Amino acid sequence: MKENIKFLGVTLIAMFALILATSFSTNNISLSEESKDGINYEATVCRQITRADGTIEPTECSHNLLTNAGANASRDLLGNVGGAAFDWIGLCNASITCATPAITDTTLSNEITTGGLDRAQGTYAVVAGAGNWTISKTFTADSDNILTNSTGLFNATSGGTMLAENSFTLASLQTDDTIALTWQINLA
Repeated sequence: MKENIKFLGVTLIAMFALILATSFSTNNISLSEESKDGINYEATVCRQITRADGTIEPTECSHNLLTNAGANASRDLLGNVGGAAFDWIGLCNASITCATPAITDTTLSNEITTGGLDRAQGTYAVVAGAGNWTISKTFTADSDNILTNSTGLFNATSGGTMLAENSFTLASLQTDDTIALTWQINLA
């Protein structure tokens, strides 16, 4: 019995060592900051709401999720296959429901198509530092009680490929309220 327990213990230690060694293997692809051999994608979305009366709510920034389709489209653009710029910003209608972002998403759930918050082309700007840029757009609600809590970055005015998506704290917008979205992207 003692020999079986001893054998099981040795086997578990060996398996742990193998898993640990494999995780540090030079054959693994790493997207960590320490790995400078590949491209690292780091991006956030900041949202700023300004109410019709001029009240400005605190800015909220959170990391976005690069979708598989976005990673493949980036690969194709960098590989010179061609494609359109990712500078179209869409918002989700949270009155219906907004899905939790997932890397397998290819569309933004229940994307808003009216109310002044339909997909629009953002403004591209280079930011200091190599590989940094922003895409930003300020939307103005033209009706009351519009709820949104997620956004997507696309390469077309409709359809197209969704590069990334982001969820943020629920915003309830009234007529003439604005929501400014800034996608801050860094490739290092």
